[in-house]
Amino acid sequence: MKNNILLFVIMISIILSSDTLFAQPPGEMVQKRIGPERIEKFKMMRLIEILNLPEELAVRFTAKANEHEKRLRELRKLQAELQDKLDEYLKKTEETTKNKITYEKQLKELQKQLERFEENRGKVIDEENRFLKELRELLNSEQMAKYYLFQRDFEKELRKAMKHLRKDMPRYRMREKE
Repeated sequence: MKNNILLFVIMISIILSSDTLFAQPPGEMVQKRIGPERIEKFKMMRLIEILNLPEELAVRFTAKANEHEKRLRELRKLQAELQDKLDEYLKKTEETTKNKITYEKQLKELQKQLERFEENRGKVIDEENRFLKELRELLNSEQMAKYYLFQRDFEKELRKAMKHLRKDMPRYRMREKE
């Protein structure tokens, strides 16, 4: 009788814990372990190591880089919103081709959205140039060269690692077999 009760308690605890273990799809679990914040922290630590920055310079560099990333995130968010609006206006324009007056009005609105989109793209480029100019004042030529190469190589390595992670995920392997 004791064995049956013990077995029952173990089974119930397994069932209850399995709900919490598998409540999230594997992609979300990976996202929590290797989220964008963790990747950014790792990237910054690795970059400071490669550039061989002393502590004081590393603090200044990190502050500038964090501010730059914050500005870029805001600009990219606006860019995505503008792209959504472009899509919306383009669809409206296609729908109103029968009515010439409405069509011309839609085209004008579409042109305004394109201008806003292009203006924002310019802001992204300006932000990149501003940041690189600040880095040139902070880092020597050798460190700048290492920075540029690190940026290129880090993104390649990150893509390769993400591709490798996807292959290891069960859902991905199932899709490959189909």
